[in-house]
Amino acid sequence: MLQQFKIRKEQSLKLARETMEDVKLGREALEESGLLESMSKLEEETFRIALVAPFSAGKSTFINGLIGTDLLSMDVRAETATITTLKYAENPRIEIHYMDGHVEVLPSEGETLAPEELRMLLKRKTAVNRGEDGEEIIERVEDTIQNVDVYWNLPLCKGGVEIVDTPGLFARHEEHEAITQRILPTVNAVLFLIEPDSVGEKHFQEVINQRVEDAKNSNLEKDGRHIFFILNKIDQFSPKQLEDAKSDLLEVLQPLLPHPQIYEVSSYFALVSRMYFQNEIELSTLQRDQNIRYRDEEGFLISGRQLGAEQIQTIFELSRFSEVEAALAEYLEQKNNFLIEDVIQCIQGIYERQISDRMEEIQLVENVLKQDREIYIQRLEELKKFIGDLNAELSKNVERTIREELIGGTAGGGGLEAVTREVRDTFVPRLIDELSYDIGRFWDGRKGYLTEHNAKTIVGEVADRMNDRIAVAKKQLIKSSFDAISGKIAQTGMKLGNYFEYFENAVQQGYQQKLDLKDNQLDTNSFFNVELLIKQLEKNLENEFSRTLVSLSDKLKKDIDKTASRHVDYVDKPGLWNWIKSWVGAQEQERVFDDSAFRRDITEMVRKLTNEAAEEFRKEANLIAKTVSDNLRKVINAFQQKVQERIQSYQAWRTRMIESMNHELLGKETSLEQVMEGNRRRIKECEDKLAAIASQMESLEAEEEVLEHAV
Repeated sequence: MLQQFKIRKEQSLKLARETMEDVKLGREALEESGLLESMSKLEEETFRIALVAPFSAGKSTFINGLIGTDLLSMDVRAETATITTLKYAENPRIEIHYMDGHVEVLPSEGETLAPEELRMLLKRKTAVNRGEDGEEIIERVEDTIQNVDVYWNLPLCKGGVEIVDTPGLFARHEEHEAITQRILPTVNAVLFLIEPDSVGEKHFQEVINQRVEDAKNSNLEKDGRHIFFILNKIDQFSPKQLEDAKSDLLEVLQPLLPHPQIYEVSSYFALVSRMYFQNEIELSTLQRDQNIRYRDEEGFLISGRQLGAEQIQTIFELSRFSEVEAALAEYLEQKNNFLIEDVIQCIQGIYERQISDRMEEIQLVENVLKQDREIYIQRLEELKKFIGDLNAELSKNVERTIREELIGGTAGGGGLEAVTREVRDTFVPRLIDELSYDIGRFWDGRKGYLTEHNAKTIVGEVADRMNDRIAVAKKQLIKSSFDAISGKIAQTGMKLGNYFEYFENAVQQGYQQKLDLKDNQLDTNSFFNVELLIKQLEKNLENEFSRTLVSLSDKLKKDIDKTASRHVDYVDKPGLWNWIKSWVGAQEQERVFDDSAFRRDITEMVRKLTNEAAEEFRKEANLIAKTVSDNLRKVINAFQQKVQERIQSYQAWRTRMIESMNHELLGKETSLEQVMEGNRRRIKECEDKLAAIASQMESLEAEEEVLEHAV
């Protein structure tokens, strides 16, 4: 469940805070470990789930079922008009962000509003405004409000989960779809909510194809693993209807996604059962609800007074919400577990290094007790220089590798330079060919129905298709560029890993040889966790990809009237009487329209429009390529800086330990025997701490297993 990641996250941060309060660690050790930065990234990380659905597909009910309370309006007339994001807060409030930049917070300071009053305010601020006769009023939500953030005491959202409610997928308002398309690059998962009987509707396949392509290219995830399809309202359809709907949807999706993720749910069953478990509604309310009915294993209908407390768990199970939540949780963990691992490994690394350092000090003191301490004081100075030289060599190798592998150069090599060339020479021509082919095929399917009267509509459809395909092409272009760099990251990581492993082994051997130390045989984490560094780089790439996509915009113009007017002619009406009237110039004429010539000219217009669009795309693609290159360079430079900071931290740690050893050998106040005893005590404390961390994590896993079987 989604709760599991939240629990692990909270427990990891609790352990990190306890580590920060350990006065014996020292500020330097904490800073060098990177724990503070890792904690910050974990605390700030959010998992944003976007709900996209046709009007009246039950989107609000689904969200309410997910969070377990009746928060969003489920009135089928309340069409969402703006982006609404649900976030966690102990005290409920609503923040309305207006187009002019100002923010309204409700309730205002010093004001108290009941939850029901806030719900009504939320409906008024987020739904399409309509007058008494059903027409929209003059000041529309779309024109005044940019987005609404709803802060509520929602356990699901406490761990950094945000739920984004978007305007409808097949919205009757064009700007609604534009709003939805802008939000897709900013979310981690997209849930397409679909009513079973809508799958066979006219244009469903065409529209869902376009939107899935758009969602697929709004994320760097491979094979669209961030996209989930939810067949809602299964309590209102027969098993045969659901089977047919799922089969039809699968047929539509398989050309787009290799393994489409399709789930079937009853949002209403999930909502009412969870509200009952949370004591928000009584059993008698459910018994009077005519929408709650199901057949038991023997085929008998259960509803009304037959519905007892013991059947509520069955209602939740019939909602099948657990399946969706488990899939989301698995995806969330796959994407963000490395942040928790980073924090835990930082903590373990701190205490492991403390143990290793203390063991080395004990061995050094034992050696000094047998030999002249002046010898070891001299060797410590030599060791410091030896590590400094190794450190400088490592920095050069790392800088060269990142430059060659990820940045590249004009003389050849990989990296950004190669990506830029590939974008110009391969990606753009291929996307233009695909664009032209798609528009040509789309037009071929429409031109046979072209008339003077529907020309604007049909060519408008072609232009809309062109706009959609160009928008997707831009995303494909950017995604291809980011993917090309992502493909080089693993190879770069392997090279860096080899450098770090060699470096750490060389330093350890230097310690052992110069100070006559034995191998302590400790199985410790590497100071340079390349896997986590690379995962963070990939995360930064995803964030930059999202920011780059959000800046996209495109427009096309069209003109049908001039073309139509060229093919209108007026001829004399047939008939003897009209012929006689023509002698005095009083004949009647009729309007004649040359359909075939008009169709040829409109076809030529579409061809020119396609070519112009392709040329504009080519020009814009060059600007996109430059922007992408600049943005990627920024991410890579930040990565290089992070790696160099780790190298400097390593040197600072080793230098500090050498100076500590030197201080102990020169010390007069404390005997060497006392130094050894103090180190042994600290080793025991660190070992106990590591054992406690391991025990807590094991207990957490056991709790998660229990939670898996809970509602």
